[in-house]
Amino acid sequence: MAKHNRSAALKHPKIVAIETTADTLTSRAGLALFGRYLDNIGLGWFSDRWLGPVRKSKKGQSATECIRLILLFFIDGISRHLSYFDPLKEDAGYAATVERDPDDLLSSHAVKRFFGNFTQCRIWLLRKLLQEIFI
Repeated sequence: MAKHNRSAALKHPKIVAIETTADTLTSRAGLALFGRYLDNIGLGWFSDRWLGPVRKSKKGQSATECIRLILLFFIDGISRHLSYFDPLKEDAGYAATVERDPDDLLSSHAVKRFFGNFTQCRIWLLRKLLQEIFI
């Protein structure tokens, strides 16, 4: 009987003190929820229909996946620089948080090429897409 109580104490140790920590435990916890929200509202239908022709080749990620990963990057807010996509591509924890394989994440060059293909009309469509998502 004493062994049972001891194992219960190991599973649920007593809290002795509450202190600050330098560890970041849940800095990106909401990204998975936001990613699922994007998947469930039909982001793919809107972005493929309105922004699909932005991509000039079939290689790489689809317009839907580019928009999804870019929106998650902006919602994360860890950096304002597109070059930060490169360290994120190497971060397996970030890939798991956004529920993608590390090989499927975008590089900074892919993001710059994606935005470089936008015309004024496509920018208007992107704004319309963002309104559909957030309003």
